[in-house]
Amino acid sequence: MRRDWEEIYRENTAAVLNYIAYRSGDRDSAEDLCATTFERAWRRRRSFDPGRGSARAWLIGIARRVVADGRRKGRQELGMSDFEAFADPSAVDPQEEAIALEAVAVVRLAVSSLPEREREVIAMKFGADLTNREIARTTGLSESHVGTIVHRSLARLRAVLKEDLDETG
Repeated sequence: MRRDWEEIYRENTAAVLNYIAYRSGDRDSAEDLCATTFERAWRRRRSFDPGRGSARAWLIGIARRVVADGRRKGRQELGMSDFEAFADPSAVDPQEEAIALEAVAVVRLAVSSLPEREREVIAMKFGADLTNREIARTTGLSESHVGTIVHRSLARLRAVLKEDLDETG
C-alpha cells in the first residue's frame, strides 16, 4: 500500500493543489489546504475503492470538504486562484506580467460572478482536470447535468469576458 500511496500522491498532488487554488484564492492557503487534504486521505486510505472511481476524484471529494471546513472556520472568501503566485518571476517579462495580471483579474471577476455550484464544477473541471463522470460521482449530480453546467458556465464566462473586452476596447 505504501508504494501505491506514493504513486497516488505523486500523480495527483498538482491536480488537488490546482483545484484548491481555484477555490481558495492564494497559494499559501492552497498549499495548507492541500496538505490537510492529503493528511485526511492518508488516514482514510483504506476506504479508497478503485472500483468506485479514480484516486483523483476521491481526493477531490476530500478536498471539497477541506475547503468547506476552511470556509466555516472563517478563512478568506474563496474565489479563483491568484495564478500569478504560481509563476516563476524570473522567467516573466514585466510588461507581459502586467498584462497577464490584468487578464487574471478580469477572469477572476468573471468566475466570481458565477453561482457557487458553477464555480465548484469549473474548479473541478479545469483546476483538478476531472472528467464530467468524475465530477458527477463527486458531487452527486448526473453526468449530463455536469456537462450542462460546464457548457452554460463557459457560455456565461464568454459573454462576461466579451462584454468586458467591448467596454475596454
